[in-house]
Amino acid sequence: MAIDELIQSEREFFSPVLEASKTLTQEQLQRFRLETVQERKQRISLELFHTNGGLIRHGPFKGMRLSEETWWGKNDLGAQTLGLYEPSVLRFIEKNTAAGPIPTFIDIGAADGYYAVGMLFSRLARRCICFESSESGQQTIKTNSKVNGINPSLLTIYGEADAETLLGLEDRAFDDGLMLVDIEGGEFDLFKGLSVFEYLQNATIVIEIHHWVDDFLSKYEALLRNASRFHEISILQPSPIDDTLPELRALPDDNRLLLCSEGRPSMMRFLALTPRHL
Repeated sequence: MAIDELIQSEREFFSPVLEASKTLTQEQLQRFRLETVQERKQRISLELFHTNGGLIRHGPFKGMRLSEETWWGKNDLGAQTLGLYEPSVLRFIEKNTAAGPIPTFIDIGAADGYYAVGMLFSRLARRCICFESSESGQQTIKTNSKVNGINPSLLTIYGEADAETLLGLEDRAFDDGLMLVDIEGGEFDLFKGLSVFEYLQNATIVIEIHHWVDDFLSKYEALLRNASRFHEISILQPSPIDDTLPELRALPDDNRLLLCSEGRPSMMRFLALTPRHL
């Protein structure tokens, strides 16, 4: 690389770093030193959220607008605006929509609607079915969909999901669809037995596994055995942080890692279930 090109490249690299350092006062630095970890995480998250104007700047949901009034919490807003929240799930979604939009996205444990609204906003799914037990969460999903101009006819919102509600949906609702399940341990009740997996045998399913339930290992083994009757099972491996994003350069090492932390109690599992016939 010629020296002039190198100098220009380095100017661009340091530009956001130098701009950020100009805005910090000694009073702010002193206050930051007294923060708890949770206070710092939320501050960093909201600072990035406001810097980005609430818009997602990277990833498959680029351009979608997030609301600061969340039900699930504000700590993930910064990572979401940078497309860094649950990156292994986002990469799986990109892979499974590369050939075009999927017919139906089913979001069980939809929280604030990050995935549900994102799939419709980005035209990665033709319609979306949400299950969210919290009434506050249901309202937030509606608000986020309205803010992003989603046609209400494309989004259906239900309350808590169980085997009966899934089996009661219209025939072929899940054929060739993509389902995301994140219900804090409720997955073992939802998928108890073979009937639901059989009904969903034509759907691709991503399940977050939560190990803090009683008798976890036996329940997990039963889920794996039942799922394997109709689906190929793989594990979504954690994705590294994309440290090439210019928005991350100005952050201290600790803050950069804290921003991307999802606050999990330990390493966890996302299972990807693919229909055996595909």
